[in-house]
Amino acid sequence: MSKKIGYYTFVDARRPDGIRIVELKGDLEGMRVELKKMGFKRHNYDDLRKILKDNEMIQIGDIEKIGHKVNRYCNNHVKIDPDDEYWSNEAPEKSITMSLEEHEVIHMNDAITEATVPEEGLVEDIDQTDEQDTDQDDGPIHVENSRVYSDKSDRSIYELERRWKRGDLNLNPEFQRDYVWDNKKASLLVESVLLEIPIPIIYLAEEADGIYTLIDGQQRLRSFFRYINNESKLRKLRVLTDLEGMLFKDLDKETQTKIEDATIRIIEIRKETDPDVKFEIFERLNVGSVKLNDQELRNCIYRGKYNNLLKELSEDKDLLYILRLDEPQNRMQQRELVLRYLTFYNQTYLKYKQPMKQFLNNELENNKHISDDELMQLRQSFKNAISLTRTVFGKNGFRRFVQGNQRDKNGTWEKRINMGLYDVVMYGFSTYKKNQIILYSDTIREELIHLMTSDPNFINSISGTGTTNTQKVRLRFKIWEEALQKIVGTLNNEPRLFSLDFKRKLYERDPTCAVCGQRIHDIDDASVDHIEQYWRGGKTIPENARLTHRYCNLARSKYD
Repeated sequence: MSKKIGYYTFVDARRPDGIRIVELKGDLEGMRVELKKMGFKRHNYDDLRKILKDNEMIQIGDIEKIGHKVNRYCNNHVKIDPDDEYWSNEAPEKSITMSLEEHEVIHMNDAITEATVPEEGLVEDIDQTDEQDTDQDDGPIHVENSRVYSDKSDRSIYELERRWKRGDLNLNPEFQRDYVWDNKKASLLVESVLLEIPIPIIYLAEEADGIYTLIDGQQRLRSFFRYINNESKLRKLRVLTDLEGMLFKDLDKETQTKIEDATIRIIEIRKETDPDVKFEIFERLNVGSVKLNDQELRNCIYRGKYNNLLKELSEDKDLLYILRLDEPQNRMQQRELVLRYLTFYNQTYLKYKQPMKQFLNNELENNKHISDDELMQLRQSFKNAISLTRTVFGKNGFRRFVQGNQRDKNGTWEKRINMGLYDVVMYGFSTYKKNQIILYSDTIREELIHLMTSDPNFINSISGTGTTNTQKVRLRFKIWEEALQKIVGTLNNEPRLFSLDFKRKLYERDPTCAVCGQRIHDIDDASVDHIEQYWRGGKTIPENARLTHRYCNLARSKYD
């Protein structure tokens, strides 16, 4: 016969959508059934007995992304059975979280969960495939010192507020959202403290100047600080309804003290921690409702003149023109574009080694003390390359042209920015002077479209999966570098491509494809084909030219 257990609390402090409290009453069998209903699984009697024995609170800690395995810690921090799986994605969003009395069930999940805010209009034009490939192809991150330097402590709300007012705690770094909780959610958080419900861990990072930056927990701390400073009233409480409508100053002294003295577990990541390790920590903590991207994390870790230059150049008018934006968006995608160019410019593609994430991180880490002269050189190089891109490619810059097919021979421009094209075009222009490129701008434009539609190696290197793979990255740089050299470096040789001006005249005169007889709807989908093929000695002259779809031209047999 199972013995009576009493009340026990399970706390999932790292669940992506917030904390979850479950108080259970009864014998082992009853608890096992209740946990199963709530989404927990593999409830072994021995495991459950081991967990519950001599412990009144068990904190379920870090949830790993793969396998949903959970490490469980009892209140004296003894690790218990880390390989068992008590958590599952099958758990409902709204779960029973607290039994105050035998027949009373209160749902408190909203009280401690960071608000879910839809991401603002992000740059849909930037291809996310490149970032997704990072997860597939990057492999392990290599660091010289993988040790994490951190301190754990329990801080009172009063002490945290004092540090914030003194300027020692930065609640609003650039990567953090503004305060978004409504009064109801903030009130439920305060009520949770008065009910002695545990609050999720707050994560801080120590900067070089000794200031601590908030990494996770902004909404919670701001809610507490706003209430203590009488900036909000308690509204729509679910349990302590007698406090409804009260400011902090309206509470009795005992209740005020209970709020101020309530403690929150703090993890402080010290400045001695290697930046790559710190980046990995931030990324793992980044499981909130609005996930920070890699550049937002870098912005938190790498401060200084180089980081300021990324912000400055992200507002460049030519860059925004190509991205079809009026102003930079607030998720720092443009800053990562700038960083990618500057990294390849400084280190060259020959030194690239996956993962891309660490390649970019290292650029910032290695240039923490960059000189003003070096910054000026980087600034001028970026502005020159982006200006040339606008001149040569206009609003189709960094976008891939996809040729038609047998069913629909008309090709199209993709709307999204292709990161592989961005890398090679910008880097290619950085090695030439402006007058060298402008002289051949039409030919350069036609050559890139030709590679995007007819060179399978180039197409594979900028599309599909694994585009940050070392081999693919180096291949696309090499192909475009050689193509530019042939165009810019051969002034007197017989040209292989007809000029854009000549193609435009043919198109305006008659936009009909000479092969299939159908209308060509877009001049960029038109190819000026050699009637006598170039490889056979055909000249690039008007008498040997005809207008075709790019698809029809490529489908032509070599021996026609």
